[in-house]
Amino acid sequence: MKTKIKYDDFNKQFPELTKMSGVGVGEGWYPLVWEMFERLTASRAARGVPISEEYPLCFSTIKEKYGTLRAYAMGAFDEDWAIIQMYEDMSQFVCEQCGEPGRIRGRYWLYAACDAHTHPQDVRNELYVENFFDGEE
Repeated sequence: MKTKIKYDDFNKQFPELTKMSGVGVGEGWYPLVWEMFERLTASRAARGVPISEEYPLCFSTIKEKYGTLRAYAMGAFDEDWAIIQMYEDMSQFVCEQCGEPGRIRGRYWLYAACDAHTHPQDVRNELYVENFFDGEE
């Protein structure tokens, strides 16, 4: 996995996967998406169905929803969906801003963040909930 991935790197390295949509997530998730693309490409090649005109695979949308990565693909086989789902699941533990370990945060708008990128209001809400269940206020 590259250390610093730029938005344009996806189109250069994986043009067949991104021809319908860009990567619409924060830079902290770029390494996750990059690794997912690498794994999909390698998995397809190992199964003898490389991504091609004959066996296309492309993403119509790659975004954040409810605090996790969402990747909507066309032409995906069951094996591809398993890989996509794994990276969607992993994203909830990675800060979308910086890529450090994180978790789902928020009360009304959910997002994945480390402590440093948690919105101040959400920190107050988390402290209130922790204290509420400890019997303090």
